[in-house]
Amino acid sequence: MLKGMIGVLASLFLVGLVFVPNAFAQDELDNLFDEGVSLFNRGRYDEALQVFQGVLAENPTNEQAFRFFDKTGHQVFLKMLTESGEYESVAKRFIELARTGRKEKEENGRRIEELVGQVVSGDQRARMNAQLSLVADHGEYAVEYMYAVLGSEDIEARVNVITSLARMGEEVVLPLIEVLHSDDVLVRRNAAAVLGQIGDMRSAPSLCAMAVLDDDEMNRMVASKSVAKFAEAETTSPAACAVLFNGLAEQYLNRDETVLKPYLASRVVWKWREGGLTKSPVYSGLYNLELAEEMCFQALSCEPGNARALALLAFSYAAQKAEVDAVIQSLGDDADTMPEELMSAAVNMPSVPRLVTLAGPACLNEALDFALSGDNSLEAITLISIMSDAGVFGASMERALDSADKLVRYNAALALAKSGDCSEKVVSTLVAALKESAIRQVLVIDDKSASMNALLTDLNEAGYFAVGADSGALGLMRAKSLPVKDLVVVRTWLKDLTVDKIVYEMAEGNTSDVPIMILADADQLDSIKEIWEGKVAGFISSPVNANVFLPAVEAAVGDVLNPERELALAMSVNVAGALNAMDANLLTAHMDALVGALDKPDAVKVPVLGVISRIGDVSALGGVTAIFGDENASTEVRVAAANALGAIFENMDEAPEADVLDLLASAIGSDEVSLSTAAGAAIGKANALAEGFKEEVLGSYRID
Repeated sequence: MLKGMIGVLASLFLVGLVFVPNAFAQDELDNLFDEGVSLFNRGRYDEALQVFQGVLAENPTNEQAFRFFDKTGHQVFLKMLTESGEYESVAKRFIELARTGRKEKEENGRRIEELVGQVVSGDQRARMNAQLSLVADHGEYAVEYMYAVLGSEDIEARVNVITSLARMGEEVVLPLIEVLHSDDVLVRRNAAAVLGQIGDMRSAPSLCAMAVLDDDEMNRMVASKSVAKFAEAETTSPAACAVLFNGLAEQYLNRDETVLKPYLASRVVWKWREGGLTKSPVYSGLYNLELAEEMCFQALSCEPGNARALALLAFSYAAQKAEVDAVIQSLGDDADTMPEELMSAAVNMPSVPRLVTLAGPACLNEALDFALSGDNSLEAITLISIMSDAGVFGASMERALDSADKLVRYNAALALAKSGDCSEKVVSTLVAALKESAIRQVLVIDDKSASMNALLTDLNEAGYFAVGADSGALGLMRAKSLPVKDLVVVRTWLKDLTVDKIVYEMAEGNTSDVPIMILADADQLDSIKEIWEGKVAGFISSPVNANVFLPAVEAAVGDVLNPERELALAMSVNVAGALNAMDANLLTAHMDALVGALDKPDAVKVPVLGVISRIGDVSALGGVTAIFGDENASTEVRVAAANALGAIFENMDEAPEADVLDLLASAIGSDEVSLSTAAGAAIGKANALAEGFKEEVLGSYRID
């Protein structure tokens, strides 16, 4: 890791920076940073750490971050990286700020060809200058113009290109991996040799596959020796290679930064197609998923039918659909601003269900288990929906009922109910979902499972819709892809991102209005407040105490409900329909929840009244009467309420109260035939009516 970060440091001096205005006085921030360096060099690490965090909290510009590197000679940052833990996070953040404005790699074919020409045949100085320009200005795009030379009969040209590509390092690894599929024996051989010199773990599975499967003996030997330089990987069988590809696919799916290398910021996905190297622009949120998809196909090419590869491929497709759907939902009326790469991906999303279901039931269950094993709620919900539509159910769906994410539990319960599973666990989960209404949503970003689980439990029990993310990167992704959040709680000193990174990322774009609270260990809370007081919505002390933090959360969220509650409503509608299709005997214990749902929209009220009608429990009489007596309610709702009243009357030994009967009698005169008929039927089912009551009603509406 340190070697890679040193490379980033070095690259800072080769690229331009974008300067962002900062209101904080430059001299003051420089002095604060210098104080941190002084403390660090004197071994007062805890104090230095707090100072550096304070610097980051002031949102230093790219120019300032670059100047910090320049005047410290980088050594402080390199030592911070080796310290790991909290210091590593701070160092990475400073590095990121300094390189945020790095110049985009240019796909300028004419210029790249000129530089490659100098690499191939220029003198040593010209080759070195051309190589530096290719690295700084063009990066991975240069491979497209260089790989053919790997098969050239001109030995000197081959050596020059091999040397240059090796020196260009990890930035050219992904396109070079694809070059291993070339039909040219020599191109494949030299590409493998270059990858061996670079020593990037992303190339290990492909080199192993070449060592096993290439039809040229020399190529197999070169590939085997290349991978042996940097990885202990088994190159004995196609099945062993499939395992390696699957492992890399999992790393991509889990957004492992050691393989995604976010500081390279690639904007394309490379593939070998129709005899040549091709590139496709990719939406950033799909980049890791498309890389994983390709690894799954490589695993299947090594071992057709590999179950793990099929499962991971199904997950990858479901994840792509979840990501695209989430972004489209977040854009709302601004869908016309959708990036072109995302629009291209959206066109393919209708094909996802049939591609996913091709994996087969066993692999689909494995894919859902993979989703449940990480913070992949959106992906799990997408898989549950596809599996349900395909009639695929299994143990993974049962396990989804225990998910920490409510939406996953609710969707799993709906799917299982559709399959005919009406266990108490399914029923109670659906009833819990029915209670959900315009809930405030809270995202908790915390890499300490104990405190995150405690927060989620307390928040959910308090009526919030709380979900968690166990890393800063996942939390930011989730917040940005589904910005329907009323509050984000973020722990200090996450393993991957600093608080300031999350705060300032959240301040941009569609999450700019979301309040943020900081979660900190009790012994750090005072120092954290000194840094962040007035910049965030509040603080939570860990270990958490619900009596203490819930009032603070309520104050941070405020009284205004998030307007985007279609998801909660749709869930309630689906749940009400599922409950209405169940055996009424399964629901008698949940009458309070059913009556409580009568304050929801008509699409929920009507099926819930249908359930109450089939149960006929007298305890629902008051709630149903209130619904029927609302003259502003729709005819459909009042008819359903009248039917429920009739069912309740049948289970009563005594006569209904006079005010209830009067409401029904009045409704018999309605011009709405369905309502008048339902009201009459309800009175007709009542027992022990006062003598002459029916005759009086009949007389009121007598047909002359």
